[in-house]
Amino acid sequence: MADKNRQADEFIELIAMSGELPAKAIYRLGGGSHYKEKLITNLKKNGNIKTHYRDGLRGYRLTQKTKTALLLSKTDRFGFYLSDNADTNKVPSDITRRLRLHRISNAMVTMYNAGVSIFRDEKADVFCSQKGNKIEIDKPSFYTSREYKSFEDDAVKVKNGRAVGILTAKEEIYMVYNTENYDMKWDYRAENNMKSAVTGYLRHYHGISQPIYGLLLGNSMDMMLAGTRGKEQNKRGFFFVDSTFNSFVYLTNDRYGEVLMKVLCNQPVRQEIDGALQEKINLKPADMKIPVENDGIDENGRPVLFSYLPDMPRLTRFYTALAVQEQIGMIVCFDFQKEVLAEYCGKRVKFKVIDFSVFEQGFSP
Repeated sequence: MADKNRQADEFIELIAMSGELPAKAIYRLGGGSHYKEKLITNLKKNGNIKTHYRDGLRGYRLTQKTKTALLLSKTDRFGFYLSDNADTNKVPSDITRRLRLHRISNAMVTMYNAGVSIFRDEKADVFCSQKGNKIEIDKPSFYTSREYKSFEDDAVKVKNGRAVGILTAKEEIYMVYNTENYDMKWDYRAENNMKSAVTGYLRHYHGISQPIYGLLLGNSMDMMLAGTRGKEQNKRGFFFVDSTFNSFVYLTNDRYGEVLMKVLCNQPVRQEIDGALQEKINLKPADMKIPVENDGIDENGRPVLFSYLPDMPRLTRFYTALAVQEQIGMIVCFDFQKEVLAEYCGKRVKFKVIDFSVFEQGFSP
């Protein structure tokens, strides 16, 4: 009964922060499908949540009774989301705004499943009215776009940004985008303005100086290629890898992405993995003097790129340099990533594949 109550609370709290939690997102949380369906039925029967279906989009919303109870019992956690005219309180009927709420919600579920702090009372109050207090980032935390756009005058500069949130980690900060299964509109100037505004705010008011990179989420590895395809097909206004971020990592909204999110947020773990790969593949140290970016040189003299956390700009630079130099290189990636990476790189690249299931069993963040 305690586990059942805890999962019911989990559903309710995620819906409170989402405004409308996509129906499919429920099945990414813990527990079997039958168990969760029964739990949802009980929550609806008890008047805690309700289903909203319109324009082919299904989601779960809180009833007013539940909102009132949360505001009374956990004001610090949910007051921001359940007060005034916020989209998360008065959920819009417009399909475009509902889709954005769903993209933010799905990104939040990915973060939550990866152990990233998402609740306002469990993470540093970075985007707050108390400016000037130095903040040390001691754990990975996710702030939705509504949270970081709430900081007074700076919000004017970032109102058109497409990011769904910001991920802060000890060594880096990531602007997070979620393309799901759709081509994502992209305005280079708006994203650069947003990045500059956030960078200036964090450094000036809180002494946070970590570099800011990009993180793109999608529902499958296929969406990683959407940027390149968009550029090739002259889809003006749609996302493709540009110079906005020096590093732009791609992860999926599923179990693979959730595990790799833990790796992304822990630089020492990444260094440990890199060292283990160097040793296992018997690589010579990275050679920065050659014209091809690399993480090491194999026994045949080929440049090797680690792409188990696919960094799209780095991957593009690697492939382009190989083509210009008419060389063959090697990419190290997980088995579920190989097909898409091979489609992008063609015959220029050989692959060394890591078995994800074996990695997951032995991985300890």
